[in-house]
Amino acid sequence: MLARRLNLPLISSGNLFRQHIINKTELGQKVKEILANGNLVSNETTNQIIAKEIENQSDNFILDGYPRNIDQAEFLEIITKIDCAFEISITLEEAVRRLSGRRVCQCGASYHLIFKPSQKLGLCDFCGGQLFQREDDTEEKIKYRYGIYLKETKPLIDFYQKEKILIEINGQPPILEVFEDILYKAKNIFNL
Repeated sequence: MLARRLNLPLISSGNLFRQHIINKTELGQKVKEILANGNLVSNETTNQIIAKEIENQSDNFILDGYPRNIDQAEFLEIITKIDCAFEISITLEEAVRRLSGRRVCQCGASYHLIFKPSQKLGLCDFCGGQLFQREDDTEEKIKYRYGIYLKETKPLIDFYQKEKILIEINGQPPILEVFEDILYKAKNIFNL
């Protein structure tokens, strides 16, 4: 939503991995198995894919889902300058509620059983395809990934606080309110 509103390219590690999975590349097959088990793709692989995408950008962009740990953040500092990092905090219970209700289509469209249901239950509004729950969106896998977050990703909060570029966002309110808060803070930072 932020990328569309600010007309900036979005570099999403998750989307890049899903493209490889959909295109059935060798990397996609490996990534599919890793993600199905609720694990994260290795730093080396993730860094290579992100570096290639950043190299293709001429100016500003938004990163989503990257970096996920200190090693990735340090790699990112080598290849580009980061202006700010948003920490969007939610409880584990809210994460489970939001992610376990997500449904996706092979065409890339995304829905939610509560927040953004499709017009016809279980079918994509765009292509008519059958919607499905991603393997990593089950409650068990979400809780497992939350444990990984606490161990590997949460230290990034201190990392970016020391860099004086961390912007804290309360992610508990409805998604549109969270988006407006992010947009307001981004506009103030970048004088948009």
